[in-house]
Order: sequence, then structure tokens, then C-alpha cells
Amino acid sequence: MLPRILTAVVAGAVLGGVGGWAMLQVTRQVNEEAESLGDRLEEAKGLTEESTRVELDEPIRNEAWHYAQSVQRGDWDDVLRRVLWMRERLAYAELNEGGESGREAAQRELIATMADRSPGDVDNQWMAEGVEDWYVFSPFSEIEAVAMDEGRDDLERAVASRTWIRVTYADRATALRDSLNLPIRSIEVGVNVDEQGNILKANTTGNLDIEPDSIVYFVNEAAEATGGTTP
Repeated sequence: MLPRILTAVVAGAVLGGVGGWAMLQVTRQVNEEAESLGDRLEEAKGLTEESTRVELDEPIRNEAWHYAQSVQRGDWDDVLRRVLWMRERLAYAELNEGGESGREAAQRELIATMADRSPGDVDNQWMAEGVEDWYVFSPFSEIEAVAMDEGRDDLERAVASRTWIRVTYADRATALRDSLNLPIRSIEVGVNVDEQGNILKANTTGNLDIEPDSIVYFVNEAAEATGGTTP
């Protein structure tokens, strides 16, 4: 459509048969067509992005799921094996911090950090920069893989898939908290995995994508903070 309109404009100008008003009208039509095309492309892009998410009809036991389970039950050796940046940290320690003893020291440090995850810890809170996985997949929660999509395109390595996992907490005392320190009843988090099954880092703090719109609070928690009501 646009090439034909532009050709008509140029031809009219060369022949001298198009007046100033007509030129203005054609130019306006060209701009409107361009804007309409841009809007349609943006709309199509949005639909495409949304359509990549596939809801799961049955339980899935993929790499992301096994990772979440390992974090939940505190199998830290398995967590270290699965998370790319952690393996890179251990390799760096071995190369630059005293060989095998340096690697073992770095491993002990990482495990101690993950294992110290009391629900009352100040870090048990989802902030703008993220939250550590061991607070999300806590032993006081239930986890369920609910959907998959293509994942992020801005991480260290190409993502093969992202699995969305719904995490539901047993009670207020042991729940993950939001930036206002309100206990969360359930939340959906995304785990990005590459072709080799590595868990990729998606936030400054932690490896998980967080879907804010998925958050469900315990009854009346959000209402108390906002003066409104919750289901």
C-alpha cells in the first residue's frame, strides 16, 4: 500500500498535475497509513509475545522443576550443579583462589548463604531487584509448574525455555513478603533454562523472573495496608 501511494505522489509532482492542497491530502494519507501499519505491527507483536505462553494441562518434571525442588528441600549440591553462575564462581575460585581448597571454601560460602533462610530474615522480601530463590522456593511452600514460554532474550546465554512455577505458602508467618512487608499467599515465578539445562540468572538478586500480576495475598492483608478490600 505505502509504495503505491508514494509512487503516486512522486509521479504527480513530476507531471505538475497535483496542486498544493492535493499534495497535502496525499501526504496526510501516507502518514495515516504509516501510523496504522505501525499500530497493527505493534498489536501483532503483542499477540505473538502473549501466545508463546502455554498453560500446562498435566504435571511437568523438567530441569526448571527439578531445580525448584532441589532448592525447596535444601539439596545445595544439586543447586550448585544446576546454576550456571554458581559453577562459574567455583571454577574461578579454583583457578584464582588456591586451587581445590579455594573451590571448597567458595562452595562452603555459597551453601551457607543459601541454607540461612529463616522466614523472618530481612532478605525474605521481594524487591525491585528481585529476591533470592531459596526464600521463594522455601520448605514452607508448595510448588506447581503451571506454564511455559520462550523465556527472556536478554540473558547471558540463549534461553531454551522458561517454566512458570506457582508457589503457595502455608501461612503468613513463613510466607515470602512483598516490598511493603505484606505476606504473600501465592506467586508465579519464571525459571529460564538454556539448551544445556543450566539455570540462568534473571535478576540482580536471584535467578527468577517474578510476575507481579500473579500475586495473591492472604485475605485482608493488602486491605489493611491500602484501606481497601480483598477477596
